[in-house]
Amino acid sequence: MDAGRYWAAKGLALFVAPLLIVSLFYGYTSFIGRNWLALDITIFVIAVTCSQLISIWLLQTQALDKLRHMGIGALIIQLAAFSTFTYFPPPFSIFEDTRNGMRGIPADAVPLPMNHTGSGSALNP
Repeated sequence: MDAGRYWAAKGLALFVAPLLIVSLFYGYTSFIGRNWLALDITIFVIAVTCSQLISIWLLQTQALDKLRHMGIGALIIQLAAFSTFTYFPPPFSIFEDTRNGMRGIPADAVPLPMNHTGSGSALNP
């Protein structure tokens, strides 16, 4: 199997899971007014299954040859977006923790490497 075809299929298919999760979650919670853990897990399983089925279909069809650059580009964009939005989320409610109103990972929660000047070292207290 060609590696370019594989990564293009995964890049396009991986767009499906987050879109399904977000749309189905906000769709059902807007109707019933709250979320249910069992339904959240079911939505996740459905989204991942659909994503993998799309990946399989793309690998078996000739349509992927025309979409190869778009698929690899989609994979790179998703990698950059997930990495960036983890630490620097935009000011949208979807990125907000409803329990405390925070967005992203706080700077003080990220462990920093110990410096080599002796301070903070176990050998030089």
